[in-house]
Amino acid sequence: MSIIKLFRGCRSKAERENIFKNRTARGYTPANPDTTPPTEKEVSDYIAYGEGVPNPNMPEPNDRIPTLVEYTTNFAKAIGFGEHRGGVIQIEIKDCYCAPGSVIEDGVMIRRDAPVENVVKL
Repeated sequence: MSIIKLFRGCRSKAERENIFKNRTARGYTPANPDTTPPTEKEVSDYIAYGEGVPNPNMPEPNDRIPTLVEYTTNFAKAIGFGEHRGGVIQIEIKDCYCAPGSVIEDGVMIRRDAPVENVVKL
């Protein structure tokens, strides 16, 4: 098991702050060290349909957060996504939590509750 460095152009400043504060892939709490990488079907559905819109009708704020999150290995692509939104964040995460994501985006898919080792706001 190794540690990999990934980047995300965040959709909002709140998303970036939650990832930084909670030390999970999407800012979800609590972190789950027993979480698994997304399945091929989950990744395929995510790529086909996107993140979807968080559901404000869910009773708990954490339940409104989409289940998966996509990061990239390409810093320039992260800047493109986050430059005029919530900024860019860099994480270090164990590769056992990751699955390949969109090839075009150099993507890596992770469950929202996966713990991250280090977080840097860029």
